[in-house]
Amino acid sequence: MDKKYLLILIIFSFIFFMLFTAYTETPKEQGFWHTIQWGETLIGIARKYNVSPTLLAKANNINNWNYIYTGFKLWIPAGELIEVYVYTVRWGDTLLAIAQKFHVDMWEIAAINQIYNMNYIYTGQTLYIPKK
Repeated sequence: MDKKYLLILIIFSFIFFMLFTAYTETPKEQGFWHTIQWGETLIGIARKYNVSPTLLAKANNINNWNYIYTGFKLWIPAGELIEVYVYTVRWGDTLLAIAQKFHVDMWEIAAINQIYNMNYIYTGQTLYIPKK
């Protein structure tokens, strides 16, 4: 009798384990691969797919945005897309004034555009401003 109960217990344990693991699978991250073509930049690719350049760099473990090359494959994350405005800096603009104009935190603008010195933006510079 004891062997019969042990066998039933093992079978139920196995069934429970199979059911539990079937429903606890983690969903796969959504996104797609992009192969870099000649002349493309990280910021240009981010703009093409409407993704934050910072997010794109983080998703691909890129520390230096200038060091990407033709044939390199980038993972474009589709789950965390953000919309951006493209703004060209004019004479007399400051990062704070631009942030106030778009109702965005200037630190967000600095992070997306990899600006390390908040006092150094220049006329003609292209900035990506996150839409709120």
